[in-house]
Amino acid sequence: MGDPARRLLVILNPRGGGGRAARVLSECESILRSGGFELEVRETRCAGHARELARSLGDQGAGEAEPPSAVVVVGGDGTIHEVVDGLLARDDPGDVPLAILPGGSGNSLAHDLSATDPHAAARLIVGGRPQPFDVLAVTGPLGTLHAFNIVGWGLAMDSGRLGERLRWLGSSRYTVASALSVLRGRRRTARLTVDDAHESGAFSFVMACNTRHTGTGMEIAPEARLDDGKLDLLVVRATSRLALLALLSRIDSGRHLRSARVRYEQVEAFSLAPAAVEPLNIDGEITGQTPLEVRVVPGALRLIR
Repeated sequence: MGDPARRLLVILNPRGGGGRAARVLSECESILRSGGFELEVRETRCAGHARELARSLGDQGAGEAEPPSAVVVVGGDGTIHEVVDGLLARDDPGDVPLAILPGGSGNSLAHDLSATDPHAAARLIVGGRPQPFDVLAVTGPLGTLHAFNIVGWGLAMDSGRLGERLRWLGSSRYTVASALSVLRGRRRTARLTVDDAHESGAFSFVMACNTRHTGTGMEIAPEARLDDGKLDLLVVRATSRLALLALLSRIDSGRHLRSARVRYEQVEAFSLAPAAVEPLNIDGEITGQTPLEVRVVPGALRLIR
C-alpha cells in the first residue's frame, strides 16, 4: 500500500444520503490524492460493518499491517457513530485520527466544523491537523456505547425513531418527525441525577450533546465545544404541545435557550432512570436502553479539523 504515514483508510457507506456518499467520495478523491495520500476504500455491507472496520482498521489479514494515517468516514451521522464506537473498542483509540467527508442526510459534525461542503471537508483533511475530540460514554443494561453527537430520551427518541421511517423525505424528515412527535404529546416520568442532585417528575425530553448541531444543522447546544471536557445537558419538563412546537421553531437559531422551559447546563456526567425501560436516540440511531448513565470522556479520540 505504500507509505502507511500517507495512507487513508476510507470507510464508505455507499447507501449514505441515498447514494450521496459514494458521489462525494468520487468528487473528492482528487483533492485527497493531491495531498500525497493513498486511499484504501472499504465499503460497508450491513449495519455494524463500519464499527468492525474501524475496530480492525480495515485489516483483512493477520492484523500486522501498519496503521493508516487517518480513518476517513464518508457517510452520515450513523456511520460516524459506528466508526467512533469501533475506534473506542481498540486499545489505542486515539492513535489514528478521525476525519469526515459529509455524505449523509444528517451531517451534524460537519456543521460544527463548518465543512458541510464536501470539497471544503476534503481540503480540511489535507491541510488540517489532529486535535482532541471528546466522546460520550453511554452505559445501560446492554453495556456501553459511545456517542459523538447526542444522547436523547423522550421526545428526542420519539422523533429519531419516526425519522427512520420517514427517510424517503430526505433531510426534511428531521423537522417533520419532530413536529409529529410533539403533536402526539407523550409524557414520561423519570428520576434525573446531576452532580448528586436528584429530581423526579414528568419530562418532555432529556438530551446530552457533544456537538453544537444535530440533524441537518439545528443548533441544539450553542455553547458545546468538541474538546471542552463537558457535555451540554438540555432538560425540558413536561409542557404543552404548543410550547414544545414554539421551542422547535427556535432550535435552528439556538433561540430555544431563551425559554424558561429549557434547562441548559454543562456537566461531566448524569444519570436517568425512567419509569419504563425504553430505547435511546444515540447519534440518530435508535439503540441502547434505559436506565442510563452518560459521562464525557475528554480527548478520547483525535479529529482532523
